[in-house]
Amino acid sequence: MSGFITIERKLWDHPLFKPEPMTEREAWMWMIAQAAWSGTRHRVGNELVEVPRGSFMATLREMQSVFMWKSDKRVRNFLKMLETEGMIGRTTVGSRNAPKTHVTICKYEEYQTRGRTKDAPETHHGRTKDAVKKQDNNKQEEEPYGSLSEPSPANDLSHAVSRYNAAASAAGWPQVQKLTPQRSKQLRARLRDCDGLEGWEVALRKAFDSDFLCGRTSKAWSGFGFDWMTKQTNFTKLMEGNYDNRTGQTKTDDRDHALADEILAAARAR
Repeated sequence: MSGFITIERKLWDHPLFKPEPMTEREAWMWMIAQAAWSGTRHRVGNELVEVPRGSFMATLREMQSVFMWKSDKRVRNFLKMLETEGMIGRTTVGSRNAPKTHVTICKYEEYQTRGRTKDAPETHHGRTKDAVKKQDNNKQEEEPYGSLSEPSPANDLSHAVSRYNAAASAAGWPQVQKLTPQRSKQLRARLRDCDGLEGWEVALRKAFDSDFLCGRTSKAWSGFGFDWMTKQTNFTKLMEGNYDNRTGQTKTDDRDHALADEILAAARAR
């Protein structure tokens, strides 16, 4: 059997399929789906690195987590095998303490374009417009803007939860124990609102620095948590500064800011 099929990226986050270790074939499919459709940039430490079409950036631990394999050694061996067979190219980017692997899918253009008709891009665009129109007709509170960007990959959701839990551990917030379909939907919408994981970190930092949300004020409040943060109205207020400390009232110091940076950096490196 030969030929090509189209698979949506959101397959990896479909609620019907339970999380379980991937086969090497599934891991390879995930890598193709993870590759950038158009050139973009990825933050590595304090630097923005160009990520051309057909490639992606990830740490070995991130891939190990997504593949649900027992060790990053298996990931390294898998990548080495793919490289030996001419299926990928790879380079290491970033500092020695927090390196990331830049993976390039060698036949990405072939996987994406072979067998398509010349009007395929327009057809895809038409399907997207129809989907957006349908979404508008069934508009709900969670997606009020009338246009949707590409859904966040499943590993983006897991990384967002991991970074939330890291901050929650230090701040005393309830930690996420289960990412339900409803929670996934809300988190995906918030990641779209803030342009991905970097914006999510900004939100976590704002929450961590807020004396009110962390219960450091005389009017202690214990209602903050993942579900509160991912609710659209609350998230908007948080990002707009409604919960920022007021001048002369802050109780945070440089150590708190340094701790927030250290927590998020450690979560990012996982």
